[in-house]
Amino acid sequence: MRVLFQIDIETDFSFADGHFTVEKRPIDPPSSEELVEKISTHPQKSYVFLNDGRRGVAIVNRGLPEYEIIRSQKGNTIAITLLRAVGWLSRDDCLEKGGRR
Repeated sequence: MRVLFQIDIETDFSFADGHFTVEKRPIDPPSSEELVEKISTHPQKSYVFLNDGRRGVAIVNRGLPEYEIIRSQKGNTIAITLLRAVGWLSRDDCLEKGGRR
């Protein structure tokens, strides 16, 4: 379950705080077929931030450690995960995973 924030800022990178750092991540995931897991969500500690050099928007929260940026025709959407069911991700037929190790 996620909450979505439609942001009319077009950018190629998101910023989120991590352990003792601010992580700059590309919004578009790598297109390489060599990736084992093709997951577009990212970790955060307490905020995610988008800016286009003129304007910026930050979503600040506590206790919600996962986000995703979804491209749209009107900019980007910040999706903050409210509740995550990890049992579903452990299935053998999950398309985002390249197989069991």
